[in-house]
Amino acid sequence: MAIIKKKKAAGFKTREEFEAAVDRMAKLYVQVQKDEAALKGRHQALDDKYQPEIKAQKDEISELYDNAEVYFKEHASDLCKPGTKQGETKLAFFGVKVGMPTVIKHTREALKAIAARWFADVNLKAFVRAAPEVDKDGILAVFRDEKRVEEQNLIRAQGFTVEQEPQEFWVRPRAEDQVKQS
Repeated sequence: MAIIKKKKAAGFKTREEFEAAVDRMAKLYVQVQKDEAALKGRHQALDDKYQPEIKAQKDEISELYDNAEVYFKEHASDLCKPGTKQGETKLAFFGVKVGMPTVIKHTREALKAIAARWFADVNLKAFVRAAPEVDKDGILAVFRDEKRVEEQNLIRAQGFTVEQEPQEFWVRPRAEDQVKQS
C-alpha cells in the first residue's frame, strides 16, 4: 500500500492573506453545511419512499429467522455436514457460531487470593503470572509538577517520556446573524 504524504503548507506572508483565507474557509464551511442539509433532505425523501417496504421485508426476515432457528435446533444433526455446525441451501449458508472459550474472572481480590494459593501449589504455579503495572497517572503527575525535577530525570533515565500532541489550528464559521458587515 502506498503512503501518501501530505504536502507541507508554506503559510501566508501577510495578515491580509491570512484573514482572506479564514474568511474563505468560513464561507466554504457555511456552503458545506447548506449542501449537507440539502443532501439530508434528499435522503429523507428516499427514506420516506422506501422505508415501509424495507420494514415489511425486515419483519418477514425476522419471522422466518425465528422459525428457522427453532427447526435448526431440533434437526441440527440432519442439516449440518458431519463434524461441523453449518450447512447450506441453494441460496444460503447457515449454521451456528461458537464463541471463543473464556475464563470467567472473579473480583480483583478473589483473583489475588486464588493466585497466592496457586503460587504455593507446584502443579498450579504455571497458571500464575506476576505482571507489575506502571502507574502512568503518577508519572504524569510528576511531569506536571515543575518542582519535581529530580523525579522527572529519574523517570526519563528509565526510558519514559511524556509527549503531547501539538496544538491544532482550527477555524469555525460565524453564525449567519453574527457575520460582520464591512
